[in-house]
Amino acid sequence: MGNIFSVSISCDPTANFCCWGFLSQQANYIRKFGENREALDRSLQELTALKNDLVRRVEVAELQTSMMRLDQVQLWIKKAETIETRVREVKNCADREI
Repeated sequence: MGNIFSVSISCDPTANFCCWGFLSQQANYIRKFGENREALDRSLQELTALKNDLVRRVEVAELQTSMMRLDQVQLWIKKAETIETRVREVKNCADREI
């Protein structure tokens, strides 16, 4: 004969609150997907425009004054390019998931 066992599930209000909080948060991400994607697109456009403007200014200053680009400026440009690449990857993954 088989063993008999029992499973006890807590109905603790704190546990219920945590579970429902987690599930509602996940549902909220799905519900606001379109809004979040539009916000991401706007932010990416703003970052790209800012980066392009900065690169143009730096290149003009380098040509006119024979100044060299600061390491901080170069680092910022690299970070911006990395973010642009990562956002495009996330958008491609989101397109495939849909």
